[in-house]
Amino acid sequence: MGCGSTGAANDLTGATAIATRMVREFGLSKALGPVGYATENPDYLRGDSQPSVVPRPYSEQTQRIVDQEVARLLRAGEVRATDLLRAHRAALDCLAAVLVDRETVDGSVVLDVLHAETDGAVEGAPHGRPLGVS
Repeated sequence: MGCGSTGAANDLTGATAIATRMVREFGLSKALGPVGYATENPDYLRGDSQPSVVPRPYSEQTQRIVDQEVARLLRAGEVRATDLLRAHRAALDCLAAVLVDRETVDGSVVLDVLHAETDGAVEGAPHGRPLGVS
């Protein structure tokens, strides 16, 4: 935590695409209001290999607002994710130790670690005791 890595590139691409759709298509921006600018058909649906050049149905100024709103959503998501990771740092460290020991875990193990943190059984959690890694 505290530094970026190239491992998150695909996640960032996906998050950016979702945030862009939230702003442009779903009207989820206070700055733009309830507008819906549909995304053009993906090139793979066109049947040829030439990329389509379709003009935007809005102005450069609107595009700047879209860009600002997408950045705002992504920053807000980054802050929320960082806050959650910090709040649950003890469980995160415990889960990392389990992963080092087992290499893979399923959702039930993640839930067990989170429940143990809630119960104070994760080392580093308030009033906690170490959670055994088996």
